[in-house]
Amino acid sequence: MVITIATLGYGDVVPTTSIARVCMGLFVLISLMVISLQTQEVNELMKINTLYKANYKQSSGEKHVILSGYFNKMSFVQFLNEFFHDDHAEELLKYKIVIIQPNFPDQDIENVLCHPKYEQNLHYIIGDIFHNSTLEKAMIKEAEAIFFLTDQEHKDKIQNDLFVILASKRISIYCSTPILMQLNFSRSLLHDWSDWNLAFSTQLLKMSILVKNAFINGFATLITNLTYSSNAMVDSALGELNWIVEYNEGVGQEIYIIELPEDFELCEFSKCVEKIYLEKEVLVIGVKKKKNYYEDDEIFYYQYFLNPKNYVLERTDEIVLIASDKKVALDAFKPPERK
Repeated sequence: MVITIATLGYGDVVPTTSIARVCMGLFVLISLMVISLQTQEVNELMKINTLYKANYKQSSGEKHVILSGYFNKMSFVQFLNEFFHDDHAEELLKYKIVIIQPNFPDQDIENVLCHPKYEQNLHYIIGDIFHNSTLEKAMIKEAEAIFFLTDQEHKDKIQNDLFVILASKRISIYCSTPILMQLNFSRSLLHDWSDWNLAFSTQLLKMSILVKNAFINGFATLITNLTYSSNAMVDSALGELNWIVEYNEGVGQEIYIIELPEDFELCEFSKCVEKIYLEKEVLVIGVKKKKNYYEDDEIFYYQYFLNPKNYVLERTDEIVLIASDKKVALDAFKPPERK
């Protein structure tokens, strides 16, 4: 009966005893189950292979950035949470992130790729970032920026740094898309021949913060909270634990940079700080100044000045301040409403 249902049929040699027929029936059933499972796995692999090797197709008006390098689930999620944070510009929340990696994503990364919060904004491409075909798949020439991450928990951090340095040089030859890099070791910053636009060393950053923290208690916590976007919720039921309330309020503060309003042109920085703090309770901490490399040159760079007391603000300056969200930062320089 099993043989008949399976539509197999016996050949010239057939089992004659009951035990042989039972064994043959069990063999057929097990074979059908195994073959079905294997077929399903093959179909899934073919689907994944097609999905992760497909070209990125940019929709009309859509913008995207490239993400590559070394990262684990934790650093990947931290990058996504920071990039798509609500406090950032609304147009940034609509960006697509095209991820280029040489291998299939592991289960942890795949879970993030399929997460409802991110899946509409992520496109994963398996390929070699040193090959033109991979760069063309990711439309790297049309990308707004390229981010390289390094895994701080990787067993070979030097390999991490060397990879992103060489990849940066390769891409800088191929196109002019801005390159932003994370490096492990401070000595890796010496390889500026790689032609990146911005690079920093996690080792150098950590050591600098720790040294400052030795002289200023709490400095490390302050800097960490200011550079990491969050929406801290203050629990009113904490009662007498005032320090927890104050800490949670501080965690929700971030650094913002806004254009200088015309009303504050030629105003002394110290008076600007005092006025904004007394009226809006927002702390202005510095100035972002645009400067040209040469007098008649269109190439320019930015300088940041923290607490330049006697500095007179200029029209092209931007203000660096600390606020709880973007709206508060933008409203800081608006005149108070008349009642």
